[in-house]
Amino acid sequence: MLAMNKVPDSPENHRLIREGYFRYLKGHLPLDDSPLRTSSPLPPLPGVHELLQELKTVAKDHVATLALLTGNYQETGTHKLQACGIDPALFAFGVWGDDAPHSHTDPGARAKREDLVPVGMAKASTYGVQLRPDRPHQYIIIGDTPHDVRCAKAHGGRCLAVATGHYSVDSLAAAGADLALEDLSDTRQILRWLLA
Repeated sequence: MLAMNKVPDSPENHRLIREGYFRYLKGHLPLDDSPLRTSSPLPPLPGVHELLQELKTVAKDHVATLALLTGNYQETGTHKLQACGIDPALFAFGVWGDDAPHSHTDPGARAKREDLVPVGMAKASTYGVQLRPDRPHQYIIIGDTPHDVRCAKAHGGRCLAVATGHYSVDSLAAAGADLALEDLSDTRQILRWLLA
């Protein structure tokens, strides 16, 4: 955002963008206890709650951990989850956009979503889950963009891509998704695929 608007890339400007974005988001996605709330919570996308519940209970013996990996800041990502009724505590840990390593020698270099996977692997180890880049298919990224597909593939993971955003099933499959679906509504099918 700073580069696109020709604003100096400084810690102070990062702080201002982060604070401004959070204020904006809270105004557009107020939580239940907010005086700004004028309607019911945002509905989560089809199948999200059901799949999370299955992964947390039924599949707990087969899934080492559930974690969140997102380009959002922690406070905005958490707020988005809460706005659609998802408890952030469902996830053992989160890997946030600002966890990405940034190049101090090349200020113009942009962090990429795939830069977050090694951060997630390191965080997972603190929970007793050892993920190694040389052992493929140890993790699965669920996302809705080609960026999410690249994120998974860059380090040997699988990707379940969901066409609930701006990309079609065909474009997500063409990007290399291992499975591309319209949404997450078929919990049984998705669970079988995730655990295979």
